[in-house]
Amino acid sequence: QMEYRMSKACVRPRADFYEGIRAMLVDKDHSPQWNPPSIEQVSDDMIKDFFAPIENEWIIPDLSSHPSRL
Repeated sequence: QMEYRMSKACVRPRADFYEGIRAMLVDKDHSPQWNPPSIEQVSDDMIKDFFAPIENEWIIPDLSSHPSRL
């Protein structure tokens, strides 16, 4: 579930993933304009947002004690 949330957060509109693709593959200028521009400017709220529940989230059942589990 955590990995799903993080992967969805990485590909949101205006996410740095797209800026990295632009800089490396589209314009090939190798000069991404990150937002925020430095790691020091990343807030705790920005980090928490990557782990926050998302709309239409997959619910992963715990099957560890299910009798039909092999």
